[in-house]
Amino acid sequence: MEARVEAYLDDDLPVEERVRFEQILAGDTGWEAEVFLARQIRDGLRALPELECPPAVTEAVLTRTRREVRDSWLERFHAWMQQQFSALWQPALAMTVVVLLVVSVSLIGRSTSPPPPDPAVAQALADVKMALGYVSQASRQTGKVVRNDVIAERVVGPVQNALNARQQPSDDTQR
Repeated sequence: MEARVEAYLDDDLPVEERVRFEQILAGDTGWEAEVFLARQIRDGLRALPELECPPAVTEAVLTRTRREVRDSWLERFHAWMQQQFSALWQPALAMTVVVLLVVSVSLIGRSTSPPPPDPAVAQALADVKMALGYVSQASRQTGKVVRNDVIAERVVGPVQNALNARQQPSDDTQR
């Protein structure tokens, strides 16, 4: 029935179903109140100004979507490859494991000291850590801006005001 409320408000119900729904509304004040509340919420949301999404958020969403599409494609390709070549890969994989085992056993007896750290590698590592820290901080700040400026002010506040306005007349009738 709740799905019909939205369809009714959007004029998506067929004529016969719309007539039956209006008959139910005429006999049930509870559903009439639900339709009134849904209409207030819909009109309140439509009255909100259209906001521009910050470019950083748009770019982040596009990047993540592209990555998920790419990953999904890779997963399907990998599954297809496994299905097509699983019988062919098993002997090659077994041979690779044997070769790696032989090489590992031969290297265990050797004692080599690690090469001295390269200053360029250490600097590059420090640069990467700093860049990751900056990206992490920017992500946290973006999340706070979206939560505080967009969701709290533009969605939660108006809906909460509409619900409070709806509850005030019922409080007066109970007194």
